[in-house]
Amino acid sequence: MKKVVLLVFIVLISLSTYSQKRFETAAKTTVEKMQKVISISEAEAEAIYKVELNSNKKRAEVRKENAGNKTEIQALMKEINQDKFQEIRKIIGKKKFQEWSSFLKEERSKK
Repeated sequence: MKKVVLLVFIVLISLSTYSQKRFETAAKTTVEKMQKVISISEAEAEAIYKVELNSNKKRAEVRKENAGNKTEIQALMKEINQDKFQEIRKIIGKKKFQEWSSFLKEERSKK
């Protein structure tokens, strides 16, 4: 019995760690892409990484709390994305943000 409880505990910790790394990897990937596409500085990259990581965590929380309620999830995700883009725009400025938005639109049209 103790072994089963220990095994369940280890699995739960592993899943938590995996989720955290997934958020960090996604944020890092976005920042690296931004560095290539619009040439952001290290300070901008660091600030955007924090915004992306926070946004990824919020999205996961929304999915978890509203499982099965697709319309609520979509509304909350839209709000999270708007907040994220406003913060990124403040960090990198209007011109670079427009370049980034154009790049994202091109990427979406390719899919």
